[in-house]
Amino acid sequence: MNNMPVIELVLFRTKPGVDEQAMIEATHMIQAWLAEQPGYIRRELLMTNEGQWADVVYWNSHEEAMAAGAKFMSLPEAGSLGNVMDETTIQMFHFQQVVMFETMPVK
Repeated sequence: MNNMPVIELVLFRTKPGVDEQAMIEATHMIQAWLAEQPGYIRRELLMTNEGQWADVVYWNSHEEAMAAGAKFMSLPEAGSLGNVMDETTIQMFHFQQVVMFETMPVK
């Protein structure tokens, strides 16, 4: 049995005119619900200087990630993300972690 987490990676851009703060606020709208889902480990929101975003969610299993995703689409809070994300740019991936390298001290 694999004890490594599944990483859900969602890449996207915001709609024109949506600033960084609005995007962050929209992601906070669903965080409480997300944190209560079976298998949820943690979440990170990343952004490049060019405006590309990545929402990274760690799950205990692929099945739990998919179950949460199915429920998510019917949430009223999901609309908060729909208001700021450019749906034509959304790409979603589920990766099975294969190896986790230990942190090395910075010299």
